[in-house]
Amino acid sequence: MRTPLLFLIAHCTAGVCAVTYTVNTNSDAVAGAGTAGSLRYVMQQILFNEVDPDITVNLNAGLGTITLTEHLPILSTPQVPTATPTTVAINGNGNSINGADNYQAFFIVPLGGYAAKTSSLAVTIDSLNIDDCV
Repeated sequence: MRTPLLFLIAHCTAGVCAVTYTVNTNSDAVAGAGTAGSLRYVMQQILFNEVDPDITVNLNAGLGTITLTEHLPILSTPQVPTATPTTVAINGNGNSINGADNYQAFFIVPLGGYAAKTSSLAVTIDSLNIDDCV
């Protein structure tokens, strides 16, 4: 099943663009619209983001635990040839991810999926508990 590609209006200053996604549910389903939704939804949007080199993901405070029902999508440079992301910052706001002893929370791959495309990806994760993940 393919996830529809979203076109986002990004905040750009001096030629540098940024987008902020908000995780507003502890559901593990792919659910959301625009720049808000489940963590799984937001991770998929990052993969298909074409314009924003700097990405912030904020989990709303008080969500509690996101219990995974499968591995989260790979966190990588977007799978589109024109994208050049440099940073992804994930602000957990004290929430948790639980892998139920079966699932991986984050798998970070620094290179893009296109053969001729190489780029780096710096990921920071702050104030997020990651429990029972493989």
